Amino acid sequence: MRTTVLRWTFIGLILIWSPAAYCDELIKIPADPANGFSWAYYLLIPSTITSPPVLMVEPNNTGTSDPDPAVHDQAAKAEIQIEAPWANILGTPWLIPTFPRPYDDRVAYTHALDRNTLLLKEQGLVRIDLQLIAMVRDAQARLAARAINVDSKFFMAGGSAAGSFISRFVMLHPDVVKAASIGAPGWGPIVPVASWSGKNLPYPEGIADLDQLVGSKFDGQSFSKVPLQVWVGDEDFTMDLYWRPSDSEMALVSAAFGGTSRLYERWPEYEAAYNSVSSLCQFIVFPTLSHSWPDFSYLRDFFQKNRSAQPVAVPKPALYTIYFPHVASFESWETEVALTNASPVAVRGQLKAYGPDGGTPLQIVSLTLEPLQRKEITVGSFFQNPQNIAYLSFVSDSGFLAGYTRFSQPGNRVSLKAGTGTKTGWFTKMEQDGWTGIAFVNVDTSASIVKLAAMDANGNQVSSATLTLAPGKKVVGMVTQLFTGDLSTARYFKYTSDKPLLGFTVSGSSDGQMLDGLHCLPNYIFP
Repeated sequence: MRTTVLRWTFIGLILIWSPAAYCDELIKIPADPANGFSWAYYLLIPSTITSPPVLMVEPNNTGTSDPDPAVHDQAAKAEIQIEAPWANILGTPWLIPTFPRPYDDRVAYTHALDRNTLLLKEQGLVRIDLQLIAMVRDAQARLAARAINVDSKFFMAGGSAAGSFISRFVMLHPDVVKAASIGAPGWGPIVPVASWSGKNLPYPEGIADLDQLVGSKFDGQSFSKVPLQVWVGDEDFTMDLYWRPSDSEMALVSAAFGGTSRLYERWPEYEAAYNSVSSLCQFIVFPTLSHSWPDFSYLRDFFQKNRSAQPVAVPKPALYTIYFPHVASFESWETEVALTNASPVAVRGQLKAYGPDGGTPLQIVSLTLEPLQRKEITVGSFFQNPQNIAYLSFVSDSGFLAGYTRFSQPGNRVSLKAGTGTKTGWFTKMEQDGWTGIAFVNVDTSASIVKLAAMDANGNQVSSATLTLAPGKKVVGMVTQLFTGDLSTARYFKYTSDKPLLGFTVSGSSDGQMLDGLHCLPNYIFP
């Protein structure tokens, strides 16, 4: 059984802003069946209009079904009042329809423009996608009467169910959309192909049967000119809780695009499907974002870049950083690092080399990993002055990466995984016949306070230490240097920090024949 998705507004806040505070004008346009729309819509005209003017359309998303049209009307009004600040920032008139959602979504999820919605025959509910276009044409004429001559094509933005509506609407009517930002669209966006991974994809998963469903074929030529920003957060678990497609839909999506119930896991496959045809798509996974809107600057920049007549493909932002915590490239020591692209789309980023004090990178090299490609780099031959490098970072547009660093000299080598930093960690072994060293890299932009504890085999603390690390600072020390107490019974160590750190240990045997390294480990194994 499917349940409803929480209602989203453009900024994700249930807060009513008065358009009057911005000297805006909010107009309710009544239904006009003779002109093609059976429901009212709201039009917000901001005090400042950016040139060239473009109308923004946000589908209404009440978040629940209700047979009373007034419920959806009031929700749409509340939404557009909330959007007043962003209408002013973008300098664009804003339109929100008042489409009803009278049925349980198993019957027809109108606010998501699902398959059943396109098949409705009830008076007033026939082809609400076409009704929306009629509303837009009506609004454009009203704006023109005020000497606001907006583009014939319009922007679209929305999240959750509204994101699903936009994703599907663009596939049905790419000829009228100038650019669209699509957030967390249900169980995934519709893709512009008829099949993927050997699976036939009817609407709303794909376009296999558009001609039978709506009487017209997919307009690939127009679609190729529509810039799209399709995004989700990597902590968005709402789809698990609220959006439950049928078992057959779930099985088809999983078979075609993989992943589990986590929407972001399927993002690379969706992007690959879009890349398989001519498209101007920007697929983003925002780190640490739940079922809410990201920083508005990403959307603002996307729409501003696509305000002109010439559409552009906006590059994905570089939001992910992975670190190689140790480099030794001097005398007999050498270090190799490797990156593996774990996705079917290219990853672009910059490999940055740092000295032990962090700060400005010693060297920056642009790097592209093709789909599923692995690149191995020898630091000594890849970078200038490698003897000065203490650690590396790779800042990229994807979190679907794996990597390691391996430093060695003849007879000894140590491998460590690339990481992102944590505020807690466990170093699970202190070498008894030899030595152990602990290293930290502060990957935050602020100073970090680190509390270290040495533990015996029974979990009793035998010594402690406190370190202060400047931003970007790397600290390496033997445990006998870091702690002042007796470590004769110490068997492992743990730390807590107020900032994310990269931590690892290196141990050697007393006879010099063994060298190994261990990354800090978490205290919980995520399923």
